[in-house]
Amino acid sequence: MNLPCLLNIENDFKNEVKMRFPLLVEQHGHIEPELMVFSQTWGSTSLGFGGIGGQAMTSAYTTVIWDEFMNVWAVYFGNRMAYIIKDPNDLFMENVFKSHCVASVAKHGKYKKVD
Repeated sequence: MNLPCLLNIENDFKNEVKMRFPLLVEQHGHIEPELMVFSQTWGSTSLGFGGIGGQAMTSAYTTVIWDEFMNVWAVYFGNRMAYIIKDPNDLFMENVFKSHCVASVAKHGKYKKVD
């Protein structure tokens, strides 16, 4: 398993937040991300992205990075962003902080809050 480049992930996250949530960034003035890295095992070499991949159990690092003030969270599999979520629900928090196992790209919709 290759350790992801955390500096690249941080820079990518900041750029994505600036692009997707410019008003939040303007209100706050800056982005102060925190991050967590854990190993996750997938059923194919495509990790949590789906698509074509070899049918082999594959472990890779998952990085979750967030800005607490803006409550914007992003999930990376390896060095690649899988998804970004604003105001995720309690299931997401449980998966990140207790289970250390987050959903694939195809299933990440379950982390959106239902009003």
